[in-house]
Amino acid sequence: MFDYFPFTESWLDYRNGRLSSVSYAPPVFGMYLMTIAGWMFSYILTHKGLKSVIPTILVVVFVFLSGSRSALFVVIVQLLVFLFYLIKKRKYHSNLIKIAVIAFILSTPFLILKGKVFGEYVYDKVTSFDLDDGTHSISNKSRLGMIYTSGLVFLENPIKGVGFGQVAYEARSLYPAWATKNNWEFEHNYLDNSSKVFPPSYNIYTRLLAETGIIGFSLFTLFIIILIYVCYKKVGLKNEETIFYLTLLVSFTGYAFNWLQVDTFRVFGFWICLALLIATTKNQLKFKINKN
Repeated sequence: MFDYFPFTESWLDYRNGRLSSVSYAPPVFGMYLMTIAGWMFSYILTHKGLKSVIPTILVVVFVFLSGSRSALFVVIVQLLVFLFYLIKKRKYHSNLIKIAVIAFILSTPFLILKGKVFGEYVYDKVTSFDLDDGTHSISNKSRLGMIYTSGLVFLENPIKGVGFGQVAYEARSLYPAWATKNNWEFEHNYLDNSSKVFPPSYNIYTRLLAETGIIGFSLFTLFIIILIYVCYKKVGLKNEETIFYLTLLVSFTGYAFNWLQVDTFRVFGFWICLALLIATTKNQLKFKINKN
């Protein structure tokens, strides 16, 4: 199939049993699912019958099959935001009942036949944040070690930080022993002078704290809060654009949480949603400042 889609770069993971679909790796597929989640959820409000919930079901199933822990967490948060809106609006309570009935009908046979497998999967995901001898222990130590080290760099330069792209150089001598010990990622990549791998920070917020200080971090955080607030207020206007802004609200919330585990601004879905928000709210936003 991929021969007919030359614009995709796929990688089929037969060894670990994780779904990557049209993405080059399962975690990237998880991010793709997080990007489209809000738009797929909106089908529940814009369509009728079974086909209205199929996109949501597929997103949830695929995110499980991708094996991405972070994507699973983010999609669950996005789904909770969407369901919270349905709970608040009485006219959508019938949609909630429909979702519950369909979910029960589809999940009951699966839980009866594969209940033990599903239970083991959930247990594995819940306990996958262990730092000692677990399947994900190396990855966990690397992530937490990098985030912790970014915090140390921030404490040394709390106001304006060390500058964009400089945290990796400043952090090199600050990596904690518990993160580097028996960790091949540090040994062969981050602490190897011959390696071309640039050490990631794994968290945009701690990276900004380290590189731009409290000033840059505050500006970026305020920017994200404003985007979510604008979408939230627009959802409350109860007009024909409500579902559109609800979709953006779900998406921006997902991106805000997703940045807890990625350190890059190259999240294309975010910028697409931002462009859509700017285009649809042009000359509409007014912030009132009370003068005493």
